[in-house]
This record gives sequence, structure tokens and C-alpha cells, in this order.
Amino acid sequence: MPANQSPLRSFEQLGQALGRDSANVTRLEESPVLDTEAATRAKVEKAPYSVQKVGREALKWIETLADYLAKSTPPRGFEQVLRGLDHRQLAFLALRAILDQIHFAWDKRRDRRSGKRTVKNPDMLFRVELGQAVRDELEFAGLLAAKRYVKAARNKHAAIGRLKFRRIDWTRPECAQVGDWLWDALAEMTCFDVDERGFPCIRADHKAAMDRFAEEHVFDHPLYKPKLFEPPPWTAWRVGCPGDIGATFVKANDPKTIEAVRIAEALIDKERFWNRVRCDRRGRLIQMCDFNYTRSDPVRSLFMFAEGKPLGRMGFGVAGRLTGRPIDWLEIAIANAYGIKGTWAERHEWVAKPKNHELIKAVSVDPGLIWRRKIGAKEPFQFAAACVEYVAADTHGPTYVTHLPVWLDASSNGLQHLATMRRDVKLAAMVNLKTRAGEPDHGIQDIYEIVGAHARQSLLADDDPSSRFWLAHELRDLLKQPIMTLPYGVTKPGMLDQIKEACEGLGIVAPREAMRRLRDHIWRAIEEKLPGAMETRAYIQGIARHCLDRGTYMQWVTPSGFPVDNRYRKSRAPRVRLPFLGQSVKIADGYTDEPRKTKIINSAVANVTHSLDAAHLVLSVNATVEMGITNLMTIHDSYATLAPDVHHFAQRRRWALAKMYWAYKPPLDALRAANLPRGTNALALPDFDSDFDVTALGESEYFDR
Repeated sequence: MPANQSPLRSFEQLGQALGRDSANVTRLEESPVLDTEAATRAKVEKAPYSVQKVGREALKWIETLADYLAKSTPPRGFEQVLRGLDHRQLAFLALRAILDQIHFAWDKRRDRRSGKRTVKNPDMLFRVELGQAVRDELEFAGLLAAKRYVKAARNKHAAIGRLKFRRIDWTRPECAQVGDWLWDALAEMTCFDVDERGFPCIRADHKAAMDRFAEEHVFDHPLYKPKLFEPPPWTAWRVGCPGDIGATFVKANDPKTIEAVRIAEALIDKERFWNRVRCDRRGRLIQMCDFNYTRSDPVRSLFMFAEGKPLGRMGFGVAGRLTGRPIDWLEIAIANAYGIKGTWAERHEWVAKPKNHELIKAVSVDPGLIWRRKIGAKEPFQFAAACVEYVAADTHGPTYVTHLPVWLDASSNGLQHLATMRRDVKLAAMVNLKTRAGEPDHGIQDIYEIVGAHARQSLLADDDPSSRFWLAHELRDLLKQPIMTLPYGVTKPGMLDQIKEACEGLGIVAPREAMRRLRDHIWRAIEEKLPGAMETRAYIQGIARHCLDRGTYMQWVTPSGFPVDNRYRKSRAPRVRLPFLGQSVKIADGYTDEPRKTKIINSAVANVTHSLDAAHLVLSVNATVEMGITNLMTIHDSYATLAPDVHHFAQRRRWALAKMYWAYKPPLDALRAANLPRGTNALALPDFDSDFDVTALGESEYFDR
């Protein structure tokens, strides 16, 4: 650049420097090259139809075509060799090829050998290449059977060459014979028709439906292009920018997140709405609406109760002492959303600290701080909602009408039920259950810390470097999922997968051998610290095995009167794979009568336990409604209600648990009686702790926390 020339600052200056007017700049800005919408559509159009979302939907026609192929006779001389592929694979090959060819148009068909010449008979070439695709898949299927390592090769063609494998000796006319057979089968399908030239096409009504589906999903993954102008400042949750396609504040792979925001916007000016629930096969309450409060933190934070209630001034007297004001439960909501553990008092103290109190006030004024600053909240959106409600309540006083759901979660609820059904005093103490009336509180217990400390001692005693790798890491978050699920029936491979997933979430890069060693130490720690839970697991799984041996499924009736069975059958929904092409598609088609034995045994404990927590929830809700408390949200072992009602509902839940296990026949006895013939002595009933007082469960202050 000459020393006396200033740098160019805009495209207008560039145009002037080149002797062109600014109109060229306008045309450049409007060029399709920088048009996000046009580029996205072009990207979709260039892709083979079979790999687009609409094409995957069309591939569900595989089952119909496979049924036809099963009834038709292959070309003479090919009957035996075609058995190398099943009918679904053949149908997959044919459908994939015809859909892609229709998408790219018959009159634009080029000869792949020359790459340039447009062929005169595209249908004939199509049939030849379809037969060649079948030949390639048959050839590769033979390789997979003979040489397993070829399957793992990145370059499968090179692997074939290294093996000096002789290709299946089909001539071009023979490939055409197989292609003709599949062509004729495609012609029998009602979803296809022929155009005015006699070439196959998708029938008009199917084409219209597929086009609608494609249009609905064309912008699922936009191909964004650069802007030639400065976008507006990012000062709000959502800032519009000309040319944007469905810009959202949070980019999510799952379009359900976007849909949830749309629904919330549609409901925001309504006085109230209702979501219906249903029971699953174990009696658990499941939301029927996709937009519901069981979703992740951003969606759950959107929900408020339509019927509010004044906070009030007075606390609640229990055993001669005052338990606190209703507004205190809003402090608990803040602490819980932030991720603070400990007793009620310890959580109140955290909120009262000046630094934290300033953060709460700042977030209440500007909720956007939760993403502009690294505040460290476990559930930042619910934390912001709780801060707004708490500051408003603190400002307006006892007359403030609160609508915020205050969530509490049971202390390892699955283990609580295992401890109670087994009358296991030791395990009950670890999960905050009282087993003796009048027993003083000993603070809040954390079973993950207890088992984690035991596992750490085991790791310290192990000189293996793979074990000592974990001494520099906090184990609680790595242990939580394995501890929750081992008594339920998780296997060693399953626990290893849980540890791998936890490491990914925590950003820990661990060698595989180190993860295996940790898995073994966790398994041993659980067996040593939770022997009662492991005995209960073995007993329930033993009943499931006895039922399988007799050709039946384990079944029972929960304390709420809900009938449950432990039934799992093999699916008729195999995944159709084409190894050579590297494609697969799953077809759903119901179930067989054959039991899934491993699944039945591994799921038995979880199903029994979850059916009991579902019964407890239903009984708790019914008892609370009798008190006139109807503002309730429930997620299995978690619940939310208004701050003035939290204390009452928590009490009802504890006493409902005590009543359920006091009035109901001991679950293990009931399970045995319902499934094993009288006189069966192969399974010994686990020993119960005789000093376990079920009625004392109602005094468990930290059953929910």
C-alpha cells in the first residue's frame, strides 16, 4: 500500500477504489453465496435422499418390501447365493437406491464410468448398478464371516485387496438380472408410481406428505453464512438479526428445547393451564404433555403455580419448638438450586452470608447474570427464579402471594425403600431414616460420601498406579450413579459405562485400566458397606429366576393397589445393516413371546423399588389433598409445593411412608407369596432387624431435603 494511502474501511470504499459503484456492494450482499437459507436448502438438495431426515422416514417402507421379497422367487441360479443377505437388507438396498435416483432425477443420470456422458437408458443402468450393489454386499458379508478384522478396517476396499479375495464372479448381465428382480419388487409397492416417461417416481399423495415433512425439517441444521454488516449488540436473551433462521438463545441438538420455548411463549399470558398425567407400568406418574416440569433446568424454571398463597408470618410448632417462617423455604429453594448440601440451618447460613446475599439480590434484578457470569449454580435457571421470588417476598413481607414451586428431593430414595423393605437399620441410618421412636437427630447423612470414603481407603491400600490415579480426584460425583444402581441390578460392564460417562461430564481424562480398577473398588466398597442391600438384590433376582424357570413373569400388587409385572419380551425391531455401505436403519414391528432373560433379572430390583416409591407418592398426595393442599408437582421421589405448604407436605410424606410399611405386608414376604409356590425352600428370606420400628420413619427430618 502506498504510504500516502489510508486503509480501506468498507466495501463501499473498496468499490470506489476499483472504479465501481456501491450498487455492486448491494448485489454482493444479496448474493446467494451468502444467503443462509439458500445455502441450507442447497446443502439438503445435494445430499442423497436416503441420508436426509425425510429419506430416513421413507426407509420405514423396508418392511413392506421385505415381505414381498420373501414371497417372490429370485432369478434362476441366484437362489443360494442371495441367501447371504436377508430380505430386509435386500429391501434396504433397493429402497435406498430408488429413493436416491428419484431425488437426483432420471434425466440427469450420468454414467459413473465416464463421469460426463448422460446415459440414454438410465433405468437400465440403474438396474445394473443395483445388482452390483447387491454383489458388493454379498462379497463383504463373506469377508466378515471369514475375516473379522476386515470389519474394523477404515478402508474396506484395501482390506479386501490385502486378502487377495476373488470378487464374486457376476457379469454385467447377471448384475442386471438381480437388479431386474428388485426393480419388479419395487414396482409392486403402492408408494411408487411411474412418470410420463415411464420412470419410477413417488406416488403423488406420498410425495406431498414427504415434501411437507422435508419442509418442516429443512432448517433443523442451518448452514449459516457470514454477515456483511455488524450484527446488533447481544444485550438480551434473544437478539434478532436480519437473515437469521430460527435463531435461539440456546442452540440445542434436540428440537424439543425450541418447541418448549414456543409453548411457554404461547401460554405466558394465560391465567392457567393443566397438564395431564398417566401411570407407567410400575405405577409411576408420567407427564403426558411434552411441555412439562420434569424436563431439564431451563424448562422447569418456567413453571409457576396458578393458585398462589400469601406467605404468612408465623412458623410451625413441632414438639414444642418453632420450625421457621414460610419464607425460609424460599431460602432452601435458593440453596438447593445452587447445589448446597447440609442441614436446613447450614443452607440458611449459606444464604445469609453477605457475599451470597449480594449475589441473590443481583440475580433478582438481572437474571441474565446466570450466563454472563460464572456464578457456579448447579441449576442456574431455577436459581434465578428462586432469587426473584425470594427478594420480592422479602420486600413485600408476609402478605406477598407466592407462586414459586419449592422443590425437595428424597435422600437416595431407592436405597430408602430397600432399607425399609429389608428392615435394615444400618442402611436406613445412611439414608436419613429413623428406625427408633424418639431417636435424636444426628445431622444429615450422605451415603455417597460414606461409600466414597471406604472406596478411597481401598484405593490407598492398592499400589497399582491405575488405582492411585484416582487419589487426586473427588470421588463423590463418580460414585453417585454406581451406588444408586448397583443394588438395582447394574452389571460390571454397566458400571464401567457409568464411570466413563461421569468422567466425560467432569472433564477427567482417565486411562481405561484406571476406570476398570475404580469400578472394582467401588463394587467392593458397596458390597462391604451395603451388605443388606446386596442381599435384597440377590433375593429379588432369585424370585425373578424362579419365575422364568416356570415360564412366568414375576408380578405383585403395590400398597396403592397397582398391579405390576416384570415382563420383558424380545423385540421384532432389528436394525437392518449394510456393512459394505456403512448404513443401517431400524424398523419397529412389535414383540415376540420370547422373554429377555437378562433384562428381566437385571430389572427386577429396580421395578420392585420404583413401584414402591410410586405407591408412596400416590398415597402421600392423596393424604395431602385431604388437608386442602392441591398445589403439587411430583417427579417420582421429588416434589414441589408452595412455601407455606412445604412443612405440611413433608410431614405427610414421612408419615405416609411409615403407614404404608406398617399396614402393608412386608414387601419381600408379599413378593415371595405372589410368585413362589408354597413349600419352595430354595430361596431363604433375608433376616430382618427386629429392632427396626417402622412407625419411627415418620420422624425422619431429612427423608426429603
